[in-house]
Amino acid sequence: MSLNLSSPLSQDEMVEIVFNLDKAALRFDEPRDAEKLQLERWKEWKIIKDFFKFSGQRFLAMPKWCWIWFRRRIGKKLQDSLVGPDGGLMVGIDQNDAEDIRDRHLFDQMQIIASNVKEAQKALVTPFRKTTTASRPTLWSELRAFVYGFLEGGELSKFGIKDNDGRYPIFSKVGDVIQDPREVWNIGPAISELSDVKQINWTNIDRAPELLDIHSAHVLERKRELDSKLSEIIEIDKKIKDLGGVES
Repeated sequence: MSLNLSSPLSQDEMVEIVFNLDKAALRFDEPRDAEKLQLERWKEWKIIKDFFKFSGQRFLAMPKWCWIWFRRRIGKKLQDSLVGPDGGLMVGIDQNDAEDIRDRHLFDQMQIIASNVKEAQKALVTPFRKTTTASRPTLWSELRAFVYGFLEGGELSKFGIKDNDGRYPIFSKVGDVIQDPREVWNIGPAISELSDVKQINWTNIDRAPELLDIHSAHVLERKRELDSKLSEIIEIDKKIKDLGGVES
């Protein structure tokens, strides 16, 4: 029994069966959505207390930073006037603040990101090396049973495929079951001028849905034209009959 695209078992169903083999080993697992952050609830008096505590710490620190600012201004003036930029002497205190702990953490994160970017760029130009990951025997054995079952008429019930009077669908060639990477589908002249894609192969298979939409729109437009022509023919035929009735 031969099977084509009009068979009840579609290509999408076959792909779905393959991705469900060996506990869906080939299927991509979508990451779970991040849990919504639970807001911490504070009492009114606590937020007011926290505000005054924060503000009080800043007010207490203001005299210290005013004194530091004053000494820096005097030190910079004396440094520029009496020592100069090339002198081996520093007048007063350091002109720059020490790194804040948050700034140091930010700098460390930037170094990590820069290192990751460098490693990624290096990996892009590194020659391919064979992986040492072990194969999955269950997955490959089920794939073989699936493919040969369609080519030789084997038992396919474990894949969820229903038989028809004890018989399973059989394909005439391997290309009907597995896509041949060398196979090329040339665009017909009817829609070749509607898209820049002139053929579909393994490298641009992602453009196939685009061509399908174009082809569907093209067929729909032609159907409308045929319906319009058919309506005109019916109208002409009706007028001819009316004229024949008048002459008689």
